[in-house]
Amino acid sequence: MNKETRFNPHSTELRVADTPEGKWLEGYAIVWNSRSVDLGGFVEVVAPTALDESLKTNPDVLMLRDHDSSNVLGRAPKTLTLTQDAKGLRFSCLLPNTQQANDLVESIRRQDVRSCSFGFVAVRDSWAKDHGGQRVRTLEQINLKETSVVTFPAYPDTSVATRSLASVTEAEGQDVRLALLEIAKRKASY
Repeated sequence: MNKETRFNPHSTELRVADTPEGKWLEGYAIVWNSRSVDLGGFVEVVAPTALDESLKTNPDVLMLRDHDSSNVLGRAPKTLTLTQDAKGLRFSCLLPNTQQANDLVESIRRQDVRSCSFGFVAVRDSWAKDHGGQRVRTLEQINLKETSVVTFPAYPDTSVATRSLASVTEAEGQDVRLALLEIAKRKASY
């Protein structure tokens, strides 16, 4: 199983709260049943029960900046709290008193940074087509590895995506690879 990352375009509720303990970062890393952006011929949704097992069996989840493991902002269960509610996976992270975290706080307050992403391994998923013919992948069970505050949308790299899409037909797989290459080009141009 390969780790995948997903950008959450619906996580624009990032906020920072100053308390006597320090600065807290809060928001939603995952919104249930919200469609992702087009991931190259398909969209994805996360089922409300997708994390039930993962959060019980793997409480060691990181909060990162841009999926960078050298920029750890928090770690569950001590400085990162993850809570499932009717909307999605909410997080609250006590940020470290570091220059990187302080710079991130300023970027969030200026709304230069306002999105979240998550890294996971898919345990169980299903594929269907909606009424318009769009392929929809539903993540039914995942192992959550990390959540991230991101500047740019984090899409899976091509090799991860193609291995994750073994059930896609060859023609559709080629479309997915071309779309992911286009996304990588756009991302590189930033």
